[in-house]
Amino acid sequence: MKWATSGLILVLFGFSSGAPTDGDCFSILGQSQVLSANYPKRIAHGVHSLTLADLRHYFNPKASETNNIPTINRNLSSSVPILNDAPHIGRSDRFQTMGLLVAEEVVLNDDRDWDLHNADTLEKLLHSLHMHEMWTETSRVYQTLLANPPTDPNFCPCLVDVENNGIYFHLRKIAMLIREPELAFNTENKRIPRGGRQYSYCRSACCGSGCGGPQIPGGDDDIDAWTYAVGHGSKHKRAAEKEGEEEEAIEEKSDHSKAYWLDLFNGFAEMTDPVSSDLALFLYCMLN
Repeated sequence: MKWATSGLILVLFGFSSGAPTDGDCFSILGQSQVLSANYPKRIAHGVHSLTLADLRHYFNPKASETNNIPTINRNLSSSVPILNDAPHIGRSDRFQTMGLLVAEEVVLNDDRDWDLHNADTLEKLLHSLHMHEMWTETSRVYQTLLANPPTDPNFCPCLVDVENNGIYFHLRKIAMLIREPELAFNTENKRIPRGGRQYSYCRSACCGSGCGGPQIPGGDDDIDAWTYAVGHGSKHKRAAEKEGEEEEAIEEKSDHSKAYWLDLFNGFAEMTDPVSSDLALFLYCMLN
């Protein structure tokens, strides 16, 4: 009876305090003039590889290790796929430019199952540099929010409720694509070569979702929301396919045309502004 009474008091307090319910939050965020319709996907993309060092460098130098910003565990051999907080993983301070700091981090972790499963060094480097480009722009928007914060008192509580507003859902999808690309991209239920598949960047963070990027053939909306697509630059191809026999994987030279790289960098440029505007709002709400 004691627990039942206290629980009732908490429920009544929740309603009387004016805290928004899930239904209210969907309405508040859905009708917002400052968020895009794709904000859960874009924010999930923007936070997936954040570290504490990144938070302190680009946003809030006083950010703590308990920052409540969920990120994908870059240690892909860990049994914990998503971390509750952007982690403190350490970063060298012996270089003056972020580009060289990032390059050092990528290369020195290249002998580990780290960051992107089955990706080569160049892809990991480009991925990291792209994220820092996005955070640079996000930082600019974030500074304007410090001077002109959202006026709706319910906006931030709703936006940081990642379990209910779709952000964590899409972060989980990204984690599956990063950690198990052979399974996540196998939308046609085909057997996969033993050597695995390597994926490269799609042109947009919201492929097939109105962000200017191409539709991933055979992909559903959840997979199209992320930036990687099977089929470009794969290291392996099917050597034989016979019923009842194991498939064999052989090495294939990864050689992209200039057009491929132009599309890649055009995609980086196209996705930066849309993602940054939503991400800045989320980080403002989390860090202030």
